[in-house]
Amino acid sequence: MLKFSVALWRSVVTGACLSGSILMTALPAHAQYSADREPPGPSSRKTGLAITEIMYNPRAVPGQSTNVTLEFIEVFNSKPWAENISGFSIDGLVRYVMPSNTVLAAGGYLVVARYPGLVFTNYGITNVVGPWIGATTNRLSTERGLVQLRNRQGAVLLAINYQDSPPWPEGAD
Repeated sequence: MLKFSVALWRSVVTGACLSGSILMTALPAHAQYSADREPPGPSSRKTGLAITEIMYNPRAVPGQSTNVTLEFIEVFNSKPWAENISGFSIDGLVRYVMPSNTVLAAGGYLVVARYPGLVFTNYGITNVVGPWIGATTNRLSTERGLVQLRNRQGAVLLAINYQDSPPWPEGAD
């Protein structure tokens, strides 16, 4: 199984002739990259949009009931132009339809939150929408679930089955 990390590695293979045989050596090379957050990794998606974070089991908020949580789903636009996502929806365990005039900037992020004000207050995230339908009772599962991004016609653009055990990253839980 291959794992992706920000520190990218590649091997440069060189050949040399030694007594009629070929000597192969692998030389590690580092790609230098610096950012304020880990960039979205490779995928087989057929859209410039990506679901880059699913906060499905956040820490409890001091002073709040256990049902009031910092759950959210983050959508990223990797395109070099703005994308009008009005009418697109988050579907699966929770549902949210993007309102009219929702435009995601080029390289921009949008967070769909169960309690948008709480996410803004605790994380300082400004591009937050929500709440999702039935937020007082509907939540992301803390064990496993399905999150989908659908276009205006209802076609599934992205689908992620997350879980709180391998191969899903431990840090996500």
